[in-house]
Amino acid sequence: MNRIRNRIALAAIVLAFGASSAMAQYINDPSMVEAKGKKERAVQEAWVMLPPKMKMCMDQALAMSQMSFETAIKAKLPPYDPKFATQINRCQTITAREPQTNFPCTIQENGRPVDTMCDEVYAQLGGRQPVPLTFQQYIGAHLHAREVDIIEMESPAARDARLGGQRPYR
Repeated sequence: MNRIRNRIALAAIVLAFGASSAMAQYINDPSMVEAKGKKERAVQEAWVMLPPKMKMCMDQALAMSQMSFETAIKAKLPPYDPKFATQINRCQTITAREPQTNFPCTIQENGRPVDTMCDEVYAQLGGRQPVPLTFQQYIGAHLHAREVDIIEMESPAARDARLGGQRPYR
C-alpha cells in the first residue's frame, strides 16, 4: 500500500514538473513573445488611427476614468473594446458635427437686422451670453455635462470689414 502511494506521489511530481516546464517553455517561446508584441502594436495602431478630434476627446474621456492611451495599450484594450463603449459613444456625439465657417447670415445690432458673414463656434451656454470655447474646452465642458452647443457668430473678418475697424457702441 505504501509503495502505491509513493508511486502515485512520484507520478504527481513528474507530471507537475513536466507541466511547469511546458508552461515555462510556452511563456518563453519567442513566437509567443512575438504574438504578444504584435497584439500590443495592433492595439496601439487602432488608437493612433482614430481621427484627431476623436483622439482628443477620448484622451479627456479616458482621463476622467483614471486611464490613458498608454494604460489601454498596455492592457491590450483597443478603442472598440466594450469597456470603452460609453466614452466612444459620447465622443462620437461630440465630434459628429464640424462647425461651418464663412457663410451668409443675419445678426441683430441695435435692434436692426444686419446681413454679414458668420462662423459656427463651440460655446458654453447658460449665462447671459454664450461663451466661445476652443474644441478642447468644448470637449471638457460636454464631458462634464455643462450646457454646450455650436452657435452662429459674426466672423471677426466680416465684423472688421463691416465696421471699418470701429467697435460698435454698446
